[in-house]
Amino acid sequence: MILDVTDGDRSTYLPGLVQVARYLLRTATYALALRDGDPCFSVEELAVRFGQPELASLLSSHSGVYPEPTFEVLADLSGRLSSAVGSLPRNRHRSLRALIVATSVSDPDVSHLATFALGNDAALPYTEIPKVVL
Repeated sequence: MILDVTDGDRSTYLPGLVQVARYLLRTATYALALRDGDPCFSVEELAVRFGQPELASLLSSHSGVYPEPTFEVLADLSGRLSSAVGSLPRNRHRSLRALIVATSVSDPDVSHLATFALGNDAALPYTEIPKVVL
């Protein structure tokens, strides 16, 4: 639901949204490998395994390797995430900030990940993410 925001939020928070979308898709791709019984945490190997060579750069966590954040990249990541895990939940609050406030008590995992989507030009603080959230 973090990726379901208004056009204004999409423009304002594009780099953070792309970063969170990349994290979620990478996590979902790891989970698919686990589900298939052959765990793998190499995006290069998973790109080959799933027959999608572009995943190697798209899912990379290294700046300069992954594409610059654009609306097209966000749409691509979101579409691939939907294909991997099914329909993405809707954000009934619509804005990212409203989602953060609304879920801060009821679903703090969503609230924290949505806070990361606000972006700050730094890498996602993986050590602050207590668990995988899909």
